Amino acid sequence: LTNFRYDWLFGIVGDATPSTLTQAALAPLPVVYSSPGSKEIILTATNIQAEAAGVTCTAEFRKTITIVLPPLQASFDVTPIESCFPSSIKLINVIGTGFVHDWRVLNKKTGATFSSNVANPGEFKITTPGDYTISYRTSIPSTGQVEIAPLKDVKIYDKPLASFDVRPDIVFVPDTELITFNFSEGANEYEWDFGDGGNSILKEPTYLYKVEGRYDLTLIAKFDHGNGVVCKDTLVRKITAKLGGQSKIPNAFTPNPNGPSSGGRSGNGTFNDVFLPIVRGIANEPDAYNLQIYDRWGNLLFESNSSDTGWDGYDKTGKIMPAGVYVYKLTLRFSDTQRTTQVGDVTLIR
Repeated sequence: LTNFRYDWLFGIVGDATPSTLTQAALAPLPVVYSSPGSKEIILTATNIQAEAAGVTCTAEFRKTITIVLPPLQASFDVTPIESCFPSSIKLINVIGTGFVHDWRVLNKKTGATFSSNVANPGEFKITTPGDYTISYRTSIPSTGQVEIAPLKDVKIYDKPLASFDVRPDIVFVPDTELITFNFSEGANEYEWDFGDGGNSILKEPTYLYKVEGRYDLTLIAKFDHGNGVVCKDTLVRKITAKLGGQSKIPNAFTPNPNGPSSGGRSGNGTFNDVFLPIVRGIANEPDAYNLQIYDRWGNLLFESNSSDTGWDGYDKTGKIMPAGVYVYKLTLRFSDTQRTTQVGDVTLIR
């Protein structure tokens, strides 16, 4: 076989300039076709010694093959199709049989896009909330083939903003009520954790701490978009609850002229008609509170052992007292066991 030369012709039938290959080996090197269609392959074997002697001694073999151009494929899925910002959209089940890849993510509202040219980017990190469309195009430039996958729409919801304040800054156990003020935006559900095991789902709950300490008050502001998509934001503030207490005592009041109040509490529609000190943080025991009212001659007109019951300006017989200055004596024992006695004047105005 070494006395022969082998000439190979590869090309389209009828092509004036088919590709050629000449080599001594009987089997040619691999040939890659870049276009589809019928290809006529011609092998010519020539006797080299005869050719050198001026004698033509050749043999030829022809065969036609068909190169089929398979269609391109392009498809993908995304997950999740709805999520809360910040979010990443993962590409799954990606199929792309072309050589060139073009991924684009379009913000429908702003028109902003970002792209990738790799076969499978894996995921796209979304930089702003909004509605997005993801497209994929694959192609083979040499054959002119192009395939476009169906578009995928995704929605990225903006998360709410958790914001709140509380009053007072320091609460006294066990009876200072903590009041919350909810300034959250974009939320329709709320979860409060008061740090001592107490919880609430009200928008602006109030709360009483029972044990001294420093607690993390946590608010989770949420918006439920349905389909299991709940966007949330969290804010934590420190709350100090301590033993001890404080008192605030008014210096004047105006009794209700229509008769004694019910249980030493202000009547409906009236204002400042009962003398009742405001106390916080007193011990939860019977002798922790005592209020006494005296006239100027030292006669005891009124006495209460409940911080909810004050003097309505009437004596023990139900007679309203004349306008003037009266003496109060307030004895308290706070939750930290400290005891205090305060004596002062209160003016009854009629």
